[in-house]
Amino acid sequence: MTKTMQKLEQIAYFDRGTLITVVTEDTLYHDAEFVELNHVEIKDTIPKRIVYYLLIKFDDKLISIPENKLKEIKIEL
Repeated sequence: MTKTMQKLEQIAYFDRGTLITVVTEDTLYHDAEFVELNHVEIKDTIPKRIVYYLLIKFDDKLISIPENKLKEIKIEL
């Protein structure tokens, strides 16, 4: 399991509005608000594959980031 997936599993238990920093392949979202962690089950693959999407609020916009674009997630405590 990758560190990013471990972070995704950890953050799934946090409350909506928790401040996080998200680093993607091309963008940094500092002090973004965690909204939720969604997943989509891809049924055309054997075995079925699940793709996770991190939903954040940044600059009053909702942004959905697929797991394969995530580089790092930092939880602001």
